[in-house]
Amino acid sequence: MTRPQHHLSPVTTLFCIIITGCGVPSHSGNLDSIKPIIQLVDTPPKRPLPDGVDVALECEPFVLQHEKDHPSLDLLKRDWCGIQEANGDIIIPMEVMSKTGRFSYPPSHPGNSYPSNLACNIIALSNGEVKHAYVREDGRARIAQFPHDHYCDIYRNGVFISYTHGKVGFYDGDLNLVRQTNYTLAEAFYKHLSKVCTEKPKRKYHGEHFNLVGGKCGYIGEDYEVVLPIVHAYESAQRPTGGKYDEPNLE
Repeated sequence: MTRPQHHLSPVTTLFCIIITGCGVPSHSGNLDSIKPIIQLVDTPPKRPLPDGVDVALECEPFVLQHEKDHPSLDLLKRDWCGIQEANGDIIIPMEVMSKTGRFSYPPSHPGNSYPSNLACNIIALSNGEVKHAYVREDGRARIAQFPHDHYCDIYRNGVFISYTHGKVGFYDGDLNLVRQTNYTLAEAFYKHLSKVCTEKPKRKYHGEHFNLVGGKCGYIGEDYEVVLPIVHAYESAQRPTGGKYDEPNLE
């Protein structure tokens, strides 16, 4: 008897690879372990976006990540689970948040810190973006993708980095905008300095890894004032040293 073929959506496939591995043993092609997920996400095509909404939040993988063991069938049958506003804020209705079960907070990583009241979730938007976002328990969220790994941006100096229309904004642990800038790239504060660029550098790949090269970059301090002029290629922008610039952040 021929086994029926199941097809996961691209978003679900990404979720399975990054978060769960879909539960498929490496030595077997058996689909039995992922049948429950397949059955839940095999839903009809979504209706068009509501009037006045340009970008909406897909229900998967957000729901699946919150409830890996028992995803909410009701939520996965919804057309959309939230909207993204023009300023980049994502609003998830409380009726969705209240059904997602446990609210998982980010783990502690040595040397890195994360806002204690926010969860880090993979989210997918109707415009094709699939990135990590910080999510508040009341349903407000911001994309905050760490550029060098599959996780949310590092939280240091009381802020993390999020982009609006390609420009850097520094946000506090309650998702409030602290400083909007015209920078096209910024890195988390480290020893009281953040590397920033007004002209975005390019990625130079070496296999699956990459280095940033080119652009116009420099450094700013904790007060967001320029410490090293923003005129250098990324690889040539030398970090200032001495005094407090050699001292670790207290956070």
